[in-house]
Amino acid sequence: MYDTFIFDNDIKADRSTVNETNGFSVKKIGDEGTTSLAGNVKLSQIIGSKGRHQRLVSVNNPLISKTDGITSNVYEIVKAGKTVGHVLEIKLVPGIKNTATFKSRITEKSAFLVEDHYHGSDAPYNYTVLVNGGHVVLKTDAQYRFLSRMLYKQTVSKEAAKKLQTDFNAVAINGDAFDDNEPSPYSGYKGSGINNSETAYDRSTRSVVFRLNVNEANVRDVDGDIGKFILKDVLPYEFKLVPIKKDATNPEKDKYFLAYKGKPATVYPDTNAEIYSQVSSRIVKAVGNALTDDELEANGIRGEVLEGSSNVKNQLKITFDKMNGPYVIYLKAELRSDIPNHTNVQKTETNTATMSIENFDRVLSAEAKFKYDGRFLQREWMERKLILVTMVSLNGTLTIYHTRFITITMKLN
Repeated sequence: MYDTFIFDNDIKADRSTVNETNGFSVKKIGDEGTTSLAGNVKLSQIIGSKGRHQRLVSVNNPLISKTDGITSNVYEIVKAGKTVGHVLEIKLVPGIKNTATFKSRITEKSAFLVEDHYHGSDAPYNYTVLVNGGHVVLKTDAQYRFLSRMLYKQTVSKEAAKKLQTDFNAVAINGDAFDDNEPSPYSGYKGSGINNSETAYDRSTRSVVFRLNVNEANVRDVDGDIGKFILKDVLPYEFKLVPIKKDATNPEKDKYFLAYKGKPATVYPDTNAEIYSQVSSRIVKAVGNALTDDELEANGIRGEVLEGSSNVKNQLKITFDKMNGPYVIYLKAELRSDIPNHTNVQKTETNTATMSIENFDRVLSAEAKFKYDGRFLQREWMERKLILVTMVSLNGTLTIYHTRFITITMKLN
């Protein structure tokens, strides 16, 4: 029985690409002199007509469990001296029921940049063939659903934002993003995300703090097969990015974002076992303290503040060299004071964040709406008055004049 795994995203994972005619070959792990499969078949016979990128886990000991008598080998798939995948070869025992389990890791880039579903013709799947006497006698595949939960955006209530900027304890305000006791939209589960769109804007500081939930599904790109994830947040025109943590003695060390390691907010019913996909909220709970500069560097995380029109800092770009777990990220936006004709309003605005993978053309978006009141000059009330002017002429004739005018009271905030 053969199962193939192409993990290199530069190689199309199908039989029209991966075959001997196109320069692909195999070599047995532990015996590089063996360059042909024991079943006397070619690569083109055991690879599906279309495929999804994935990597076989534990190539030196791939079988997690097996029935007695089963043996296995793993071969590297090589192109121009570079290993791009593996073939798992499982030798079965004739005449009895054979069972073997093994594990693969998804490396298909498109699987990680989806909203809430990944199914149908684009679903990840695993393709297996049964070989006898150099011929494929049976083939099957296992299709499965995978939800990456890579990005979700929320606003932080102004009370929680003030607390965060006082002690920087993100764990203490997890309850501002997720209520563990609220009914879940999924039967049997508890917990629901909190919408702070009405309470996020702090009028006293003319600011709002945003919360980015990253990688709730706990994707870990151990081997670097997926590539760099790029998170970008672009503020609405009326707002600018400001430090969420200031360094009074050295402004160059001001922090424009705070990053915390995290864990999924949703747990299985009546347990503390975390749910990493499918029946989950996409919300990540912060764990521990904000990562220091050294810890950010050690985790391959880099932040960059970018300027938009009018040289205003309104964009934040964060690069993850290798996605290695869930994160919670906070950033702060402040209403601009240089465009009063645009900000002297009360309105609902939308902030958008995106997640992409370097050199890949698909983008995942997440939005958070919030209401703000930037009015500094208000028309408080308006009243119509009728003024009657009475005049009596010398000849005794009574004349009445009238006029109308509007009284407007203006208020400075």
